[in-house]
Amino acid sequence: MAITGVNVTYGDYQFKPAPDVSYERETYAIKNNGNIIGGVYTISLEGTLIPEADVTKSGGALDVFRAQEDLHEAFTSNYKEFIAEFLGDPDCEGTVISGRPLVNSISISSPDYYTKRAQYSISLGFAASSLSGAQDYLGTGLNLEDAQTNYSFGYIKKPTKFYGVEFPPVLEISRSVSAVGQVISTGDATGLGGSYEGALCVSGLTNAINYVTGVATLELSNVEVNHLLSLGTEVAYGYRTYLTDRSVSQDETAGSISVDDTFIAVANLMPTSVDANGNPSGADTLPSGVTSGPESGFVKLGEYPVNDTFSLNVEKSNQDGITSVTMDGLVKGYPTYKLGDGSFSLISDSGAFDIARTYTRFCLDSGVFSTRAAMAYSGAIPETLTGVIGTPFNRKPISEAYGYNIEEGTISYNISFDNRPAHCVTGVISEQINVTKNRPTDVHAVITVLGRAAGPILQDIGTRTAFTQDLSISAAVVPSTGCATGDNYFDAAPTSQYDAVVDNLEQSISGDGNTIFRTADNETFDVKTGRYTRQCSWIYTSCPS
Repeated sequence: MAITGVNVTYGDYQFKPAPDVSYERETYAIKNNGNIIGGVYTISLEGTLIPEADVTKSGGALDVFRAQEDLHEAFTSNYKEFIAEFLGDPDCEGTVISGRPLVNSISISSPDYYTKRAQYSISLGFAASSLSGAQDYLGTGLNLEDAQTNYSFGYIKKPTKFYGVEFPPVLEISRSVSAVGQVISTGDATGLGGSYEGALCVSGLTNAINYVTGVATLELSNVEVNHLLSLGTEVAYGYRTYLTDRSVSQDETAGSISVDDTFIAVANLMPTSVDANGNPSGADTLPSGVTSGPESGFVKLGEYPVNDTFSLNVEKSNQDGITSVTMDGLVKGYPTYKLGDGSFSLISDSGAFDIARTYTRFCLDSGVFSTRAAMAYSGAIPETLTGVIGTPFNRKPISEAYGYNIEEGTISYNISFDNRPAHCVTGVISEQINVTKNRPTDVHAVITVLGRAAGPILQDIGTRTAFTQDLSISAAVVPSTGCATGDNYFDAAPTSQYDAVVDNLEQSISGDGNTIFRTADNETFDVKTGRYTRQCSWIYTSCPS
């Protein structure tokens, strides 16, 4: 068993004699964890062109120049197959190193002015996964020169407290994922019209895109966000992130690509202490004054990617006891896009305006807005919602105004509340009830005497007038659509609800043994405006004792 020779070829070119072969390795790794993302082997060939060693040639300067030209021509193309192998007995022969390299450089010189020989030095670069035969093969399929993932964040809205209730921050997080790929030759493409001069290659841009695609389609997790925001505090929020913007740039010449994503991070858990991994550890360590749920004015915004800013104005009148609270606010919604789709395809019902509209409707219907106003009215987290004047706060708004910006995805709102008493019946927009009570007076006779300068004679006839009461109701309801006809005019009127009010008043004045008569009962209803009025009158006398 013996080795009889060494054969070194590059494409169709065979080195005679075989050159000295040496190599060195450069590794590309992620600095944070040392994971290898790519590498390159540099194979150096050092040899001598000796044409006189070829018996078919006559030797001399002409043959040296011809050998030099043949070598140059062979190495004008990249990614041809390079093979270094042993020749000899079957047990000893075999390929030592093979692959398809990039020709880094080639230089030729002669110590005798090209009269007998020329010396050459060739440097070949092999992307790590395109070289076989190296014992310390890098073993990576990423084929990258560089890969980076960068994060930055800023506050859209800083955390605040309002009468002890915590309103969590709204964050904007930027993530940039970039990579520079290596060209990998996988075979011969001669005759296939390839772009790498006869070599079948995977471009560096393709390898960069493959890597970036795998990272840029991942959502940010709550742990990542909490670690990102770990600034030495012991309290953290649970967050949900939404992709709101994406830009993609690539350089085909450099084989690089960058994907820049913008996320909004909003709280979907109440603030708690965190464990070693940055996860909320439980609800038993809530800060003082923090409760959960809309009843305290706090909304878990993780269900709504919005930023809600508001201000409150409280006006109290000591003349009539009415206190009004006006809340001005702006809700900005953020659109949510599919992470795997660079075409900005919206997730269902996740346009910026739709999200802002849904959130505003939720806050209005669930009492979030009224609770905020009540907190300002009472000066504390509301329980009985009793203000300093002592009258209960009315959760039903007295006025609402909204402004819509569809393009920007914003809704401005102006909502006013006060401490007016609640309506006596349900389903009415506004209500006024007035009661007039006429008490008994003496009955007297007026006797006119002809010629009496002092005027008529007034004479007590020994009796009194009866009691009378008048009830006046004015209310408004949402008018029905269409046009009522016949007996349908009063269908939308709150007649039945106010029947109970009228009956209760009549029962209260009837007393035990009182004589009472209803002397008037009429109602009007404006079908088009929903305005309802009712007038009732009674006359009664009390039972003599």
